[in-house]
Amino acid sequence: VDNVYNDANMKDWYGDETLTFEDALTEGCFFRLKASQTVTKPLTVDDKEVKILLHSGSSNTTSQLGAVSHTFQGAITVENGGSLSFVYGPAGYAYPVITATFAAPITVCSGGSLNIQSANGTVNGSLGDHSQPDTYKLAENATGSLIAVKTGGSAVIAGVTLEGNGSAPVISAAGEVTIEKRDLFTQPTTITSKGSAPAVEVKDGAALKLDTADSYGEVVITAEQENVPAVKVEQGGTLELTPNSDAEIKAENNNGQAIELAGGALVKQDEKTITVADNGDEASYVDNNGAIILAKGAAIEGQELNAAVVLKDG
Repeated sequence: VDNVYNDANMKDWYGDETLTFEDALTEGCFFRLKASQTVTKPLTVDDKEVKILLHSGSSNTTSQLGAVSHTFQGAITVENGGSLSFVYGPAGYAYPVITATFAAPITVCSGGSLNIQSANGTVNGSLGDHSQPDTYKLAENATGSLIAVKTGGSAVIAGVTLEGNGSAPVISAAGEVTIEKRDLFTQPTTITSKGSAPAVEVKDGAALKLDTADSYGEVVITAEQENVPAVKVEQGGTLELTPNSDAEIKAENNNGQAIELAGGALVKQDEKTITVADNGDEASYVDNNGAIILAKGAAIEGQELNAAVVLKDG
């Protein structure tokens, strides 16, 4: 975060207040939420950059900070060249456990970008491990996906926990979504579906990139319910895997099938493109161990195959 304590446009929100974004969206605006907050009004980010720091931490690392919970009651939309970032505070500070609850999906429309990183900038302070990731989730009575990326929109998720337990995926991707490790610290990136939909769903024309190589931390994507994959890639959707990825993608009750690949889906791995066959009842998928199981008729770089298994190393 550049000049976090010197930015003239920074808005400090302290105490148990009820807050709005009204009249506060100037170019490059920065919001810092220090104590638990309720934000009541919708937020639309249009052709500007907005950063929200969920907590700036404390330089006193000898005392543990209490948990912080933020509630966003209005819809959040990013569009038309707008950029919204949930960011972390300075390294070396102590941070609380942070939970952000949303009453409506975060929607990223064409031309918009969303960046969610952990607000926890400390790995090991004097109290020991401060690396518990922030949690983002929908309110119990909310519907839809936690994050909906529309065609032409993009999102990057790193070092946080996303949770969902409804009938919609946690992340609905019709644009480009990148899920990666936290570069500087060790917070895991965790996306969990406890409901009847996958954790991530990749639609026609969309792309999901799992960028997990050569970095600290880990990526864990899980679906818990029976017959629910952790990730679903529809016809025309693209799944991009880092070679030798150590991402843990697992469906706990789906016959070992972690990622469902529809006929016509694309898988990119190690500079090769796999086109999944539309082969009736024969399933193509990525299993819980990271192997790609392809039904007959799939093609790698245009060369048609019999049934095949592609290992994690390509």
